[in-house]
Amino acid sequence: MAEIDDLCGAVVLDGLNDAIIGTCRTEKGDTVLAYSSDKIIAALMENDDMTLDEATEFYCFNIETASGYGDRAPIVIDPASGQSLEWQTSTNASSKL
Repeated sequence: MAEIDDLCGAVVLDGLNDAIIGTCRTEKGDTVLAYSSDKIIAALMENDDMTLDEATEFYCFNIETASGYGDRAPIVIDPASGQSLEWQTSTNASSKL
C-alpha cells in the first residue's frame, strides 16, 4: 500500500472508503486510489439506503461517467470483467493497473 504522503492530492470519493481496493501509479508516477465498482454499489446501498437498481443507476450516472477529476483521479475496477474505468482526460496520463 502507498505511503500517506504519496496519497496527498489524490482524489477521494466521499463516503466510499470501504470500496477502496488499493492504489496504483499513473504514467507520471502519481499515486491514485483504486476502487471496486461492486463495492461502490454495495456502499451506496448500505450508506444511502438505496435498492440495487437505485445504487446501480446512481453509480452509472454520477460515478462511472464522471469526468473532470484531474491528474489524480481514481480508477474503478470492474471485478466481473477485470477492466478499469478511467476518469483521466485524453491529455492526462493513463492509470491502468
